Amino acid sequence: MKKLMTVCAAAIVAVATAFAAEAKTWYVTPEGGGDGSAWKSPVTLAEASSAAQSGDEVWVKAGADYVLTAPLFTTQAVTVRGGFAGTEATADERTGSDVSVFDGTSVDNCIANTAATGTLVLDRLELKNSIYRGLYKTGDANLQMVGCRIIGNGTNTGLSANDTGYKGRGLYIVGSTANKVVVRIEDCRIADNTQPANGCFNWQFTTAHGTGAYFENLASVTMTGTDFIGNGVRRVAADKWYWGNIAPSRNYFHGSAFFARSAKMTVENCMFVGN
Repeated sequence: MKKLMTVCAAAIVAVATAFAAEAKTWYVTPEGGGDGSAWKSPVTLAEASSAAQSGDEVWVKAGADYVLTAPLFTTQAVTVRGGFAGTEATADERTGSDVSVFDGTSVDNCIANTAATGTLVLDRLELKNSIYRGLYKTGDANLQMVGCRIIGNGTNTGLSANDTGYKGRGLYIVGSTANKVVVRIEDCRIADNTQPANGCFNWQFTTAHGTGAYFENLASVTMTGTDFIGNGVRRVAADKWYWGNIAPSRNYFHGSAFFARSAKMTVENCMFVGN
């Protein structure tokens, strides 16, 4: 029996080691051209998004914007790190405060993730100019964001009456299972995300909540050192903004900065300006 237990324990260790060995780091530059195994042999961002598996890391060189043609990392709980110069051997070797910029001008969401397990980590990225949202996240994977910028998302000018696009123009984070998903947002900037202009005050639209960030059905959300600036609803005709936590009718819009439902919130050392 003792020998059998020893063999079983050895088998378990071997399997665990094999799974750990499968996780890899993908190196990304705008040009790509390699197999993603090193900075000298990088892949493109789209290639890394398709190839990376849950548990992998994706290191993205900063500099030129990455113009997206489709949402990224749709099903994997990966770690995506930006701000690299393209020479680092470890993430700690990054200097300054550079981020890697994902331009979503032509896509609904910069990142649209539905991972059911694990943790999605976004580190020193800028998600900007998407049609609907910078980050659209459902499923039960946890989320950690560090040093990210969520800027200028929600560029469309109108939606159909039943479209959920009105919730969370910067971040839309909704768990599939109650009291399961843990969200941490640290040292981020969520700014200038907008609700569409036409139709926003039509009687049909009663769920246009959380322009900067929308949280629902989560175990907890902890935000530290994060700034919410200039998120709100714009009327194109007059080129004016509605500022504040509630738009002209309380039934139409709540939470220019963020809106939370069924989520335990902790907010520390954050700044709210002009929402």
